[in-house]
Amino acid sequence: MGFMPEDDSVAEVSAELVAAFLRRYYTVLPNKPAAWNEVVEGLEAKSTVALLPL
Repeated sequence: MGFMPEDDSVAEVSAELVAAFLRRYYTVLPNKPAAWNEVVEGLEAKSTVALLPL
């Protein structure tokens, strides 16, 4: 997934925001793999996610 902040000095985003986006975006997929659930649950356990250069 990509995210490009308006401000180049932004180095991280809210993990809650990312998890909420993923849950909403993939709502239409009824049977998500266990790995997907683990990734989202891992995000929900964090406060922020670091942004990496593209």
